Amino acid sequence: AGDGIDILQEMYENQSNELKAVNPAEKIFLVSTDLYFQYQKDLREGSINSSAFTGNVQQGGLGTAFESIEVRPMWDWQNYALEYQGQADAHQAILTTKDNLVVATDIEDQETMLEVWYDRDSELNKVRAKFRYGFNYKLEEFLVAAF
Repeated sequence: AGDGIDILQEMYENQSNELKAVNPAEKIFLVSTDLYFQYQKDLREGSINSSAFTGNVQQGGLGTAFESIEVRPMWDWQNYALEYQGQADAHQAILTTKDNLVVATDIEDQETMLEVWYDRDSELNKVRAKFRYGFNYKLEEFLVAAF
């Protein structure tokens, strides 16, 4: 009990000065499903007069924001935590700016392939690509992570 709020609060307090200077509307908490539901439970069980509870009601829903920063559940993280870490109830979270996370590819991988050609029969340009991708971040000072 209280883990959801406590984790988000610790992350919020441990932002870099650069991240603190960013408008809350441009930031986002990405959290594991377990942490998201724990945060909602903490709000429900907390005082109806708490600033966290009233702030969420004013912003349109239970558990959708913390300190005016969107809290978004990452539904697949729980499956990955169980599969790769052996933890069914992993509390995982990232606080960052919305534009700090990017799709990343490994262009030096020998399996990477890109073919582009024009097909006269269908009169279409066609593209075939084979590559690995994931995500990465641009600037470390705009990232707080908790696992």
